[in-house]
Amino acid sequence: MHRWFDDIVWLLTRRLPFPKGGAAFAVAALAGYFLMLPWSEIIMETGLPHPAALAFIIGYMALISVALEDTIRSLDRDRIAHPDAIILPLTFVGVLFFLPSLAWVQHAVSIAVALWILAFIALYSSTGGPKTVPWFARDWRSGQRNAANWVVAERVAFIVINEALARHGTATDWIVGLALAFIALPYLRSWTIIATHPED
Repeated sequence: MHRWFDDIVWLLTRRLPFPKGGAAFAVAALAGYFLMLPWSEIIMETGLPHPAALAFIIGYMALISVALEDTIRSLDRDRIAHPDAIILPLTFVGVLFFLPSLAWVQHAVSIAVALWILAFIALYSSTGGPKTVPWFARDWRSGQRNAANWVVAERVAFIVINEALARHGTATDWIVGLALAFIALPYLRSWTIIATHPED
């Protein structure tokens, strides 16, 4: 039997890390959106954001709460993570809450992800390199650059999906699409990292 066939079978049957944060976002955002949908007009008349924007905020808060334990552990362990890792996401939530329309929220999400990409690249390229970035591949012996490339590719894909849904889909399409993206993209990132650098 050919070695390449064994490699494909191994790759397809390998267990990938479960995206807990993405799953928390999806469940919270979808549950919140579909519970609010029948009262969407009343919600918007009171001056609150669009139900889809509120659903994104609820989902993002769920994602933050899942990631909070790891962030605090990293702060206590080696001080690599900065307190801004907690403050900035909460500030972003506050900004989203006061934006004037759903379109503003949708584009603000893309801008925030783009800024995250720039910050990640800057920190990764700094003097300390990968060790300065609190991320999953920080302690790998090799393959960090490959993993970093796919992390950036994942975020760029998220921006493309977000903008496409914002421009061509309804509010329901947007929140459902993002819920799926928060689960599917981490799986695709992990799979492509393994496929392109299997020894890690």
